[in-house]
Amino acid sequence: MNHFTVVTEGETDQILLQTLLDISPNADYFRVVEAGGWSPADSYARSLLLRGEDHVALVVDADSNDAKQVESRRSFLQQSLKSIPSMGKRKVLVIEPEIEALIFCDHNVVETMGGAISF
Repeated sequence: MNHFTVVTEGETDQILLQTLLDISPNADYFRVVEAGGWSPADSYARSLLLRGEDHVALVVDADSNDAKQVESRRSFLQQSLKSIPSMGKRKVLVIEPEIEALIFCDHNVVETMGGAISF
């Protein structure tokens, strides 16, 4: 069975994503974990890929509305995960300006995000 892991920065992000994606905290095949910050989230996702996790999604705050800064962060994280020799699939989602903004999004945006996490 494939295992799916979504890595995010903090506990609030973890709870919000579990709720929006309708994931049970007790699910054994799909989990959302918090890593304690932006850089630790990147490191944790890299570690999961090195351990042979099937699918890893890294979902972090952009901490900005500036398109260049957002793209720079996305590009950095994609390169970081791509540099890991792993058969596991990987996704990077950078939410502008922060994950909590999803609460105020149109429901279709959240559904699209769920599709973006799918592998």
